Amino acid sequence: MKKMSPLKLFFFFSLTYTLWMTPAGAEGPQGNINEKVPEEYTVKKGDTLWDISKHFFLDPFKWPAIWKRNEYILNPDLIYPGNKISLYDLIGRPAKPEKVEKMPVVKAEVPPPPPPKEYKLVSFGENSDLFESAGFIGNQDYAVGHISQSFFEKSYLTKGDKALLEFDNYEPKVGEKFVVYTTLGKVKHPKTGKALGNLIKNLGQVKIVEIDKDARTAVVTKLFDAITVGDKIRKYEEIPIPLIDHSKTPPTKDIKGYTVAIKDLKQFIGTNAEIYIDCGKKDGVKAGDLFEIFREIPKPEKRSEEQSSWDLQEKIGEFRILVARHETSTGWLVNSTMEIGVGESVRYANPSANQ
Repeated sequence: MKKMSPLKLFFFFSLTYTLWMTPAGAEGPQGNINEKVPEEYTVKKGDTLWDISKHFFLDPFKWPAIWKRNEYILNPDLIYPGNKISLYDLIGRPAKPEKVEKMPVVKAEVPPPPPPKEYKLVSFGENSDLFESAGFIGNQDYAVGHISQSFFEKSYLTKGDKALLEFDNYEPKVGEKFVVYTTLGKVKHPKTGKALGNLIKNLGQVKIVEIDKDARTAVVTKLFDAITVGDKIRKYEEIPIPLIDHSKTPPTKDIKGYTVAIKDLKQFIGTNAEIYIDCGKKDGVKAGDLFEIFREIPKPEKRSEEQSSWDLQEKIGEFRILVARHETSTGWLVNSTMEIGVGESVRYANPSANQ
């Protein structure tokens, strides 16, 4: 028998030892993941659960698992720099053991039948922050001033922090509220190339707490995203929250258009994110309206003369209108079957079409 070389013997015994030491039934990472997935991740400015899922798990549609694992996150679209995101039991490792207490056995009782369902006016949003944080496309300068200095030289302001404000030809009053915002960039229509305005992103709200000869001091009352020195401020306007009466059939409207921008001027988004369309109040859009997103499907070789381009589209998502302006509107993407981008076809979801 031919003898094995010392090098081959070394690899043979190394492989045998590795297989012998591996526990039976041991499993590796679940699905496709990045090899450098940490047990805990610290949120940075601009992060979203969608992006974190795509980076670490190579699949943005796994973001609900991350949200479920981190129960302290009430709204998956509102995470802030410094938040700790646990990825511990999502990367193929066993979950941390939890103490299980024995509960006394209680005989189940048949609950009484539920009372008749009552239809009331309700909001489709969890709280007012969903509407007040909604950005929009604007074509004018809304600024009355900016944040000039932070206390303790903090890089990012959080809720409760104080800052000095500097105003341009405007004299504020103690107790007056302002919206902190930033301009992300210009928005052009994806089909016509027409300039629609700038995408305005709301970062939070501040309230004037002290005024003296040389300074205007404000405190951060609401935080939607990271606030820094230099961010602009504009006057606060009350945003009415739309109420939906589920006992009534929504009105029929003929409104069609396109997505012209998405959250933070990204290329694609999933659910629970802002989306902007080229339809507004002039077209009959109102806050609370439900819209559908469609994408063209391959045209058949033989097409009926009665078939329009809208008949050759498949539904890929839905969104509710948060804020309707004169020419454009901001929506909240409530569901989607694939990534949504700029230039998608949208139309008002007529009740007759959903029956």
